Amino acid sequence: MRVADRLEVICLVDNVVDDLSSEPRQWVEHPRDWVRTKAFHRPHAEHGFSLLIRASKGSESHSVIFDAGSTETGVVENAKLLGVDLREVESLVLSHGHRDHWGGLLAVLRTIGRDKMPLILHPDVFLKRGRLRRGRVESYSLFPRMKSLRGAGAKTILKSTPHVLAGGMIWTTGEIPHRTDFERGHPSHRVFVKGKWRRDPWLRDDNALLANVKGKGLVVFSGCAHAGIVNTVLHAQTITGVKRVYGIMGGFHLAGRDFEPLISPTVKAIEQIKPGAVVPCHCTGWRGIHAFAAAMPQAFIQNSVGNRYTID
Repeated sequence: MRVADRLEVICLVDNVVDDLSSEPRQWVEHPRDWVRTKAFHRPHAEHGFSLLIRASKGSESHSVIFDAGSTETGVVENAKLLGVDLREVESLVLSHGHRDHWGGLLAVLRTIGRDKMPLILHPDVFLKRGRLRRGRVESYSLFPRMKSLRGAGAKTILKSTPHVLAGGMIWTTGEIPHRTDFERGHPSHRVFVKGKWRRDPWLRDDNALLANVKGKGLVVFSGCAHAGIVNTVLHAQTITGVKRVYGIMGGFHLAGRDFEPLISPTVKAIEQIKPGAVVPCHCTGWRGIHAFAAAMPQAFIQNSVGNRYTID
């Protein structure tokens, strides 16, 4: 894996906007600190997730979008408010096939306006999915068909194994093996196969992004971490051979009755990894976020839509 000199991350979509609370770290900036538009307008929160990640080495720089939020307009409108030109993006990666991570995908592709734009997907994103609730399966929104993706300019790259992006400075994890004894997937998740709804707790398409920053170590980005955020970090260490973890950012999926019992063992396991920064977002939920803040006050960062993180 090529080591990046600099990593810049801009949060385009998350569940929370908070640009008023103080932040002691100089490398973490609220949008009021860095946005240079003529009149500042606060970006919008939604139940979803999206990051713009820029990796640089010397004069070489690459930009990737990881996930595309929940609504059709969220990523595009927030990018405008933040003064971000999406046409700089070289490739897009989806963490998995749930709508809160692909809702704005077609709009983002059209805004970029480039033919054969690389879009990295796991083949399972096209499956019909749902969840068991009160004795019946509620269907989720269907992922856009291949024809729609190509019509919006995408060149789809279907991968279940790690994929190299950004001149080798950003990787996808591919499918994440399950190593911990407490991260057991999504028990109510279902997939429609051969005319029947079947249990699908593992969501094989769940994958993450990672980079290795010079002098810092690995930075791991998860969408929802359905495979488990600890499993995700352990897999990142395994495939790269890099043991030092500097940052972990994204959804950790610790919200809800099925997942809140996992908060304590997850926090303890992440404490043992000793990252320099932990940024729980999106589906981590307030209980999980508060637990990380209490257990790891020196590493914890409260994310906000519009935050910019510069690691160099």
